[in-house]
Amino acid sequence: TRDHPRIIVVPDGVLNLVGFDSLVDDTGEYLVMKNTISYAPSSTVFMALQRRPLNSAASETLLAFGGPLLPNQTQSRAADQEKRGLLDLDGAKISVVREAAGEAREVGADLGSTVKVFVGDRATEAELKRQAIGQFEVIHFATHAFADLKYPDRSAVVLAPDAKTGDD
Repeated sequence: TRDHPRIIVVPDGVLNLVGFDSLVDDTGEYLVMKNTISYAPSSTVFMALQRRPLNSAASETLLAFGGPLLPNQTQSRAADQEKRGLLDLDGAKISVVREAAGEAREVGADLGSTVKVFVGDRATEAELKRQAIGQFEVIHFATHAFADLKYPDRSAVVLAPDAKTGDD
C-alpha cells in the first residue's frame, strides 16, 4: 500500500532464489505485511524504470488478477512439491496461493476508483485478453507463475481456465 515503506531488492546469483517477502522481521511478522517489496533484475533496469515517463495514455489505475480457481489445486504447501515445466502443468498439483484474491482486492482498494479486479473463476486468460492493457498504469498478478529457462517462451502466469473460450 502507499503508506508502507518500500523495499526494493536487486538480488544477485543465488539470492535470486530467496523470497525476500517471506522473511520475518524482529517481531516475527512477515516483511510483506508491513512493507511493499519490489524486485528488479538489475540496478540498471531499476534506474531505467524509475526514469521512464508514466503512461500518459492510461485512463485507469489498476488491472489486477488474483487467486484464480484451478482444477488441480491442492491445499498442500509442501516444500518437496515436484517442480514441473509448463508442458507438464496439467498433471501438476498447484498449491493454493493463500490470500491472493484478498491481495488483489486490497491493492484495488488502495489504488482508487479506476480499478478492475478479477479474482477466483473470473481471473482468466480470456478476461485478460479482453482488457485494453495500455489503459492501465499498473497491472498486478497475485497468482503462480512458471519460468522455463530452457524455453523462455513457455513461461507463463497461471490464470483460471475458461470453458467458454477454451483458454486453459
